[in-house]
Amino acid sequence: VLSPTIPTTVVGASLFLFQRVTYKFANSTLVPGRRALWRIVRNGSSEEIAVPFDAGSGFRYFATDSLSAQDAVPSPLSSIRGVELVLVGESERSSPGVGAPEESNMRLSILFRNAVQ
Repeated sequence: VLSPTIPTTVVGASLFLFQRVTYKFANSTLVPGRRALWRIVRNGSSEEIAVPFDAGSGFRYFATDSLSAQDAVPSPLSSIRGVELVLVGESERSSPGVGAPEESNMRLSILFRNAVQ
């Protein structure tokens, strides 16, 4: 089901379809006391998609004329040239003889090729 309704188009005409999805880090319900990555499809319910993460996990932003990502959301938003996802995954339990969860770090950079300057 498409919403809003697509106006009458010519057969074979190109259409651009998209879906708004929001990702955020918030408290986990599956592993109490830990952080999780959540997904919300527009007007839908929140879904916990990955857990557990350290508090150092989050989103960073590439701005115009910058080669490194920054924590602050660039202003104006039109200056965003990419997003970096910082994932600091943790083990759910501590290994014997270790007092804290083990961590594994990963960074995923997504640069926008079609960004207009």
